Amino acid sequence: MPAFQILHNPQCSKSRACLQLLHEHGVVPDVRVTGLADPGLSDEQLLHGIAKAPALMQRPIVIVGDRALVCRPPERVVSLL
Repeated sequence: MPAFQILHNPQCSKSRACLQLLHEHGVVPDVRVTGLADPGLSDEQLLHGIAKAPALMQRPIVIVGDRALVCRPPERVVSLL
C-alpha cells in the first residue's frame, strides 16, 4: 500500500474522523499539522501560525502518491484506499 499523509488539525472533528477512518482501514498515515503553502514562510512559521490559530486548518487533507483530497466529509477518504 502506498504511503499516506494527512494534514491534520487534532481540534477539528472532521479531521479526527478522517484519521479514525484511515486507521479502521489499516492505514497508519504520516500525520502532519501543517500544509498551508506560502513561499515566504518557513515550516516553523507555518506551524507556529497554526498553533496560534488552529481554525486555519479546519479540513483534513489526505495525500497518497500524486493525489490529494480534501476529506470533508471524512468518508471521502475511502476513495483513496
